[in-house]
Amino acid sequence: MAKPSSILPILAQALLGLCACSPSTDPNPATPRPDVLFIVVDTLRADRLEPYGYPRPTSPNLAALAERGALFEDVTAQGSWTKTSMVSLLQSRILTSYRDLPLEDAPILGEIFKEAGYRTLAVVANGLLSHRDRFDRGFDRFENTGKGSEDASGTAENLTHIALSLFDEALTDETAGTRSPILAWLHLMEPHDPYEEHPEYAQELPVDDGLLASRPQRFESLTQRKLREGAWHRVAVQIANYDREVRAADHWIGVLLDGVRSRTGAQPLVVVAADHGEGLWEHALPPESREPHRLTPSGVLQSGHGKVLTMNLVHTPLILSGPGIPEGVRIDTPVMNVDLLPTLLDLCSIPAPPGLDGISLAGSLQGRPLPRRPVYSHVLRERAVRDTESNWRLVLPVAGCEEVRFPHLHDALNDPLEQENAYESRTDVVQRLQTLLEEVEAEHPTPTTLGWKRSQEEQRQMSALGYTGDDG
Repeated sequence: MAKPSSILPILAQALLGLCACSPSTDPNPATPRPDVLFIVVDTLRADRLEPYGYPRPTSPNLAALAERGALFEDVTAQGSWTKTSMVSLLQSRILTSYRDLPLEDAPILGEIFKEAGYRTLAVVANGLLSHRDRFDRGFDRFENTGKGSEDASGTAENLTHIALSLFDEALTDETAGTRSPILAWLHLMEPHDPYEEHPEYAQELPVDDGLLASRPQRFESLTQRKLREGAWHRVAVQIANYDREVRAADHWIGVLLDGVRSRTGAQPLVVVAADHGEGLWEHALPPESREPHRLTPSGVLQSGHGKVLTMNLVHTPLILSGPGIPEGVRIDTPVMNVDLLPTLLDLCSIPAPPGLDGISLAGSLQGRPLPRRPVYSHVLRERAVRDTESNWRLVLPVAGCEEVRFPHLHDALNDPLEQENAYESRTDVVQRLQTLLEEVEAEHPTPTTLGWKRSQEEQRQMSALGYTGDDG
């Protein structure tokens, strides 16, 4: 078991990894740079996808994409709600304080690709990732059609049609033989709640009460009497609808990939990732959020996202396919969403700007080992670190939130559902991981946006997406 009393040895390993996977600095690569489809599926849990072992048929297109490329098995998002997580992902920055706006003094995905000569397009189905908050930086075309936006038509179907029309427009505008490569960021909202029923997938993904068979017994101690059985059926319906939303997103990703290939005559570099996962009634709510007078799962169990940092909220998928990606690769070394930007830059032979917190994963696709680093996440009232050598994971309240959040220590390898809290019994591990957490936070200070006044429009958008209280 590793005993990182200091983060310096880990940083040294990371630097070695960077050297092994450093991007090309040639501004005029010998081979044309590929088109890039950067697909983020909002609220998508890795463990609800077939290529990650889920037994229900939620994702045949993503399973096929993984077979044609590479899948990262252990990916951690740096936040459990969209705005903070996407700031971290798009700028490759570990955020150690609450921040829901891009850092002004740091480059962002669209800017870097545009400067490298790419035509940059974005079609975003989340109203919170707006022009107003400068998530559009560097994009030639930025269309926000999400719930809470002015044009709330952001289904995966509409998003796909808009994206393909922008591809057509970009290809028409280019002079024959001199086309610029295209970067297209697409942000789908399925399976964000409220989950649609999608009756077209009802036979493939029926309501299955068996998914919940053990949960009333597991959580009976949270209330004085057993949770109402009828409420568990309603939860099963919601879980089926979540799975059907995943299936709908998967279908339209397949349509998008076929459409882009037919238009360009080439294989794009495809990245499929997620900003965070979703709570599906596996965990108890924090004590201050429970409603014991409501003897229903929603009164005492966690659903949704944004408040806590359980593994189901930060374990996200990452699939790569296309030019330079070998087929059938699966990588189990823990990585983070901050690694996405440097990886894309490396695969496209674009020099990485200084200051990125992630590392390129491109070398691992050719069999080179990745360094093992601590993985970190942050939300409004909690922060978490996992020592990836020992797989112990520590979750602590943010300073000032000790009365509404309590500390957790879990064995992430042997207790992935985080049922056993070892915080009191393994004080040696707690002390070591608390030191590691403090070192990560000292290494990555973050200017916060907490307390900044929100416009009425943003409050309306958050309400439309179901965010209340400390979700935002």
